[in-house]
Amino acid sequence: MCVRMHKSNIHIIFTLLTLLAVSACRKSLDHDEQLAGTDSSVLDIREIKVPAGFDWSTTSIYHISISLKSPNDEAVDKAEISFTADTRSNNGRVIVKGLTNSQGVLLATVEVPSYFDKVVLNTDQLHVPQNILVRLNQPHIQINLGGSNPDEVETISGNSPMYTSLDDNNGGNSSGDKDVGAEDEIDNANDNPKSKSEIVEYQKFISPTNRTWNNDGLPNYFEEDEKISTELLTQIAQQLPERTMSLNAPFLSNACSKFIVLKQDADVYVSLLGESTNNKNALLYYTYDKNRAPASVNDISKLNVVFPNMSFTSSGGNMKCGHRVKLGNFKAGTVIAYCIATNGWKGGIEGYQGITKGKHIIYTNQDFNPENDDNKRQHLVSFCDVSRKKFIMGFEDTKRDNGSDEDFNDAIICTSAIPSSAIDDGNSCVLTGQTDTDGDGVTDEADDYPNDISKAFDNSTAAGSVSFEDNWPYTGDYDLNDLVIDYLYNVITNASNQVVRVEGTLTLRATGGAYGNGFGVQFPIAVNKVSGVTGATLEAGQSKAVLVLFDNMRTQMSDWNTFENSAGDVKQFNIAFNVANGPTLSSFGLGCYNPFIWNGSLGRGAEIHLPNYAPTDLADLSLFGKAEDGTNQNTGTTYVSKENNLPWAIHTPEPFVYPIEKASIVLGHKKFANWVKSGGNTYPDWYTNQDGYRNTKELHQKK
Repeated sequence: MCVRMHKSNIHIIFTLLTLLAVSACRKSLDHDEQLAGTDSSVLDIREIKVPAGFDWSTTSIYHISISLKSPNDEAVDKAEISFTADTRSNNGRVIVKGLTNSQGVLLATVEVPSYFDKVVLNTDQLHVPQNILVRLNQPHIQINLGGSNPDEVETISGNSPMYTSLDDNNGGNSSGDKDVGAEDEIDNANDNPKSKSEIVEYQKFISPTNRTWNNDGLPNYFEEDEKISTELLTQIAQQLPERTMSLNAPFLSNACSKFIVLKQDADVYVSLLGESTNNKNALLYYTYDKNRAPASVNDISKLNVVFPNMSFTSSGGNMKCGHRVKLGNFKAGTVIAYCIATNGWKGGIEGYQGITKGKHIIYTNQDFNPENDDNKRQHLVSFCDVSRKKFIMGFEDTKRDNGSDEDFNDAIICTSAIPSSAIDDGNSCVLTGQTDTDGDGVTDEADDYPNDISKAFDNSTAAGSVSFEDNWPYTGDYDLNDLVIDYLYNVITNASNQVVRVEGTLTLRATGGAYGNGFGVQFPIAVNKVSGVTGATLEAGQSKAVLVLFDNMRTQMSDWNTFENSAGDVKQFNIAFNVANGPTLSSFGLGCYNPFIWNGSLGRGAEIHLPNYAPTDLADLSLFGKAEDGTNQNTGTTYVSKENNLPWAIHTPEPFVYPIEKASIVLGHKKFANWVKSGGNTYPDWYTNQDGYRNTKELHQKK
């Protein structure tokens, strides 16, 4: 298989085999060097001196361990962790997701195109940064999130994509979750008149002289940190998931109080629980008598600073979950209302000690918010944890008529009082746990199969290709189009990250070989654990599951699809099977698995696999070492030639643009020879459509 890993713990293994090419973060040479680096002197693959040990792989493998703790240093189990090829705000495709185990650990084995140098990590937890950049600079990577001693991490923001898609199918369908910290806005004449201040807003900002903050906007006036249980954080996170408003809608209603109303004298405290935005927001508050509410922002004379910069450490600031301040002592009948200066933290001497209006100011009173559409003015969801007497508020910091992601978790705060009964909860909506319809421990929002206890997550690859020469054990013309097939798999796992079902779409695109070749795929699972096979034949006589799609490619396609100007129909196969008592995804893998053909003229035993992949039980081992085959089973070296270690198959982690008939691969893919001669160190993206990489006259064009 494309991923040859074997782990015993709860792991997630996945392949970022996406249809991507890199723009600014490619592990290759710059543009001018790329053009200059073409080795036009090589006209045949046999002329290349293949370095010893070169394995012909176009992907690399990394082992990533994620340890997740609560602010109280408790292990967070069943937390959802996902890895993507870019940020969610750039529609980064979610490649795989899974849950932490009872120790709060997720172990991931990641196979990505060799030119990838980073992936993005996100969790469903409020108390850790989002869009964490994981640099793929060593084979084993350990990241500790949350707790009292978290690792310093790097986050990514901005509009520029990490990778540039070559195909629309690569993109995800998610909307942006991290609102980009763009330049401050100019008030629009069509904005709500009640939101327009007659004076510059920051001139209203105040703070006691003994309350200061450092250059990151970190206050010097913290109280003892809020002790927030993992249970409460989980409940809040479930109510405020990324990229969706569906769960927030009930709490968006004005039936849920958006203000802190005191029914007796009290000391009032505010804690930061989470933030999920690229904006460096400032939290402020104002007060008024409950019988004399302001009619517009011009009736508010003072905005008291709570948190100058709400951004977490490694996310534009130095705050953390649980940071808590005292607002002061207030009389019964006082109303406390909050507001956020979106991207208001500038630092230095700008505005009020580094705080400005920013893009705009968002108020808990929706009548004061800038949208002209009254239905779009509410920026706050609120609910009460009745048992703990904590009042939770989640803010949407972007104008809701201008690109808001509608998840209301850009800033999440908790208000409490001493005495705890001082805050009026009569009009508060109650915080409850999220629904888990099938009872598998995965909430309906996170569960891809909320009504099926046996299934939880889809883990899908993007399309890749495997391309074969069929003249084994003799070498051929190396146009690598004797059989070309694309793959796209979805491996379905349960709440324990165990494989329960496999679905795949395989597309036969070329049959340029001289023989009636057969095709099959071996999966890394015992054949007796597989049932319900559709779209293929489960081959008898095998210890591992082998699905045969066809035994003669000539019966599948009328056109070879390899000659210049030929563009016949392709043949698609939709396969599926169920898995009983399956392995974890880590040991099963997520990639191309072990695809192979067999030479129709030599019979079923004449299998041809990717270099260093194992034959199946039905392979004729007597053919090893014959003619030009250099297989040595003792060393695990298989399916390479005796001289120069040439392969009979190539895997690419995106659909392969294969050569036309009789054109060697080195003629159509101009960086291929450089890649091979360097042992894979230069031009690891040789198969992508970058400037100077292809000679299209030697490549077959799509219909």
